[in-house]
Amino acid sequence: TLTKGVQQLIQKYLKTPATVSLVSQNETQKNIQQRMIEVSGKLKTNAVLDLLKESPGTALLFVRTQMSTERISDALIE
Repeated sequence: TLTKGVQQLIQKYLKTPATVSLVSQNETQKNIQQRMIEVSGKLKTNAVLDLLKESPGTALLFVRTQMSTERISDALIE
């Protein structure tokens, strides 16, 4: 899903961007829940673990660094 703001950034900074769509642009998935939670520092790993305990299932996380990815991965394995 791309908001108008994101679409404007794409047009401003990218040359001939490609778009891949698996559903029609007007269709939203009813069974997908999106959350954005701002957490700082070392509290991020605990926040992820708490969310997964609260709502078990499949999750997609976006992290900025490989170190953050490894930290969260290690916590999930534990």
